[in-house]
Amino acid sequence: MPKKPFHGGNTGSNPVGDAKPEKIVRIIPARIHTPFVDGYLRENYPGREQEAFDHSSRTQPVGRIAQPEEVAALALFLCSDQANFITGVDYPIDGGFLNLR
Repeated sequence: MPKKPFHGGNTGSNPVGDAKPEKIVRIIPARIHTPFVDGYLRENYPGREQEAFDHSSRTQPVGRIAQPEEVAALALFLCSDQANFITGVDYPIDGGFLNLR
C-alpha cells in the first residue's frame, strides 16, 4: 500500500494522493571542529590557538567540541529507514549547550 503524506492544519489531517510523505527535520549543530574553526583560531588568536580551542571546549557541558562525523552520523540516521516516523522536529547536536541557563 503506498504511503500518503500527512497534511495537518486547523481542520485536522487531510491525507491526499499517493505522493511520498515529506520528512522535515532540522539539525542544529553548535561548535564543530572543522578546518574553518582552525583558520578562525589562527587568524584571531595567533600563538594562542590551542588555548582558545581548549577554552571553547571547556565551555561545552560535555567538555569538548564535536567532530563533523558526529553531525554526519545524525544526518545519516535521520535519512535512514529506521527514522521513517520522525518528522517535524529539531535536533540540537550541541553537547548540551542549549540546556545551559
